[in-house]
Amino acid sequence: MAEYSFSTSLSLGEKESRLVKKSVSPDLDSRHEKRSRVEINTDKKNIVISIEAKDRAALRASVNSYLKSIVLSEKLRRLFE
Repeated sequence: MAEYSFSTSLSLGEKESRLVKKSVSPDLDSRHEKRSRVEINTDKKNIVISIEAKDRAALRASVNSYLKSIVLSEKLRRLFE
């Protein structure tokens, strides 16, 4: 499927990585599913995001969408600490 791909690892801390993954996971089955595939994993203190897409527009949309969701999730976590 993937002509284009993006992968990154964000260091958030073990607890924070699990919480962020849990908060973004419901979107994995619904967003951009026809043109891209997203996988999110945690590795100790890191959250690892891998995105594959059929075209650049789908890749950009998925990257922006998931990064915004992760940033929002982390901001909300800090707000309610």
